[in-house]
Amino acid sequence: MFSKKPHLSEGESLFSENDYYAVLTIGETAKILRLNPGTLYNWIYNKTLPVPSHKIGNRRIFFRGEVMDYLKSLHEDAQGREGVE
Repeated sequence: MFSKKPHLSEGESLFSENDYYAVLTIGETAKILRLNPGTLYNWIYNKTLPVPSHKIGNRRIFFRGEVMDYLKSLHEDAQGREGVE
């Protein structure tokens, strides 16, 4: 019925290289970042958005790889601060 999570080896990614440029909406990006979409809209309006985004016409899109890179940088920053006291 439900499939198990795929087992990933060390260094293996859940997304293929082709998924780097998969287009995400503001709602999808908010879910990945565990934020309210309104927070992303506020960051865009205030020009404080920490994640790269792209405007196409009147739409704002994100690339999955750039969002994941941002999350990875947050994780690395947090790990770096753990050792500093």
